[in-house]
Amino acid sequence: MHAVVVISLLVALAAVEVHPQCFTNNDVVPAQFVPDLSGISHLGAELYRHLDTRGNFFFSPYSIWSALSLTYLGARGNTETQLSEALKLDGKMKTLRIINSLKIIATQRDVAGANFTFKDANRIYVDDGLSLRRCVTGYLHELLETTDIDGDTTGAAQRINNFVSTVTENRIQDVVSPSDLVDGRMVLVNAAFFKGNWTSQFEASATTPMDFKVTPNSAPQSIPMMRQTTSLMYGKSEELGAHVLELPYSGDKISMFIMLPEEEGDAGWTRMVSGLSGPALQRVADRSRLSRQLVDVRLPRFKVEKMLKDELKQGLQRMGIIDLFDFRLSDLSIYSPELVVSQVIHKAFVEVNEEGTEAAAATAVIAVTRSGHSHRPRPIPFYCDRPFLYIIVDRETTSLLFMGSYRDPSL
Repeated sequence: MHAVVVISLLVALAAVEVHPQCFTNNDVVPAQFVPDLSGISHLGAELYRHLDTRGNFFFSPYSIWSALSLTYLGARGNTETQLSEALKLDGKMKTLRIINSLKIIATQRDVAGANFTFKDANRIYVDDGLSLRRCVTGYLHELLETTDIDGDTTGAAQRINNFVSTVTENRIQDVVSPSDLVDGRMVLVNAAFFKGNWTSQFEASATTPMDFKVTPNSAPQSIPMMRQTTSLMYGKSEELGAHVLELPYSGDKISMFIMLPEEEGDAGWTRMVSGLSGPALQRVADRSRLSRQLVDVRLPRFKVEKMLKDELKQGLQRMGIIDLFDFRLSDLSIYSPELVVSQVIHKAFVEVNEEGTEAAAATAVIAVTRSGHSHRPRPIPFYCDRPFLYIIVDRETTSLLFMGSYRDPSL
């Protein structure tokens, strides 16, 4: 399996009252601090339900959450409250601690020589004409990079795109264009990259054409279907009305979980999607709820490309992030009293094949002013020959990295 994701979130940030300090006593981190990443699953589930996901869909809740978390660090008032509720964040210093913890975990894995790759990096590009408050430069100095965004949009776009391309090993390029940066004063960027092979790879010789049905009554479409029979973690989600299968990657820390509705057709799909929530997705990825079974897996080899712009902004607004996009109400005064969010752009690409998965994501928040007779048990059939939902989860950190659905091979 092979996957690549590109996500670009562009935001513009309005003049509000300057507050005397960055963070408050409420932002103190307790001594026994355990990072809570449930907000990523919450964001993924809510966005999936609030976006138009007809056809084939793919995005990175992790990357969007990371970029919006950087935005949250600069928010106050209602803007801060709305972001906090949507992202499930509880305080600025705790959020910064989470961001740093994820970086440390990724570094430790790299040093230990993990047999998969996951890289995650954040960067905040600041226009050289924008004055940031001292407390911001103190807390976030490792993330800050000054450049001439407003005066040299071509050069600034090149610097941002080079950063993203480096982190994603050249899989993500041209996340932002010079036209995106017109009037830009700040760009908050997250880039993430994952590459891993299946623990049990599919044999290419076993891949054969098979029928896929978009609906029970639609004409079948012949597509390449990967096949293997092996021991895997399998179960059912009663709350989603779906069969659940785990396909782990080498290293046994990151896995894909596939959700296949028990009932075929629109009714089964609607029941599954309507039941989506952050806790539901966390339970799907909980191995203790699954059991090891012999499974006959059939999974399409496919490629999906997706671009979102206004839809993502609208989805975030439906989640309750309202003030961030309102020139009159947006309060990002911890960063600067000059900023307001204008647009959101998301691009994604995923390719699935026999070997494993390669996935990359980049998010930029742009601120502008204002069978047989053997004794073996009979394998459980898990045939993805009809629409299914899938997530890629870092089980060690409980991070929901990527989420998508495959519903129509013709698209």
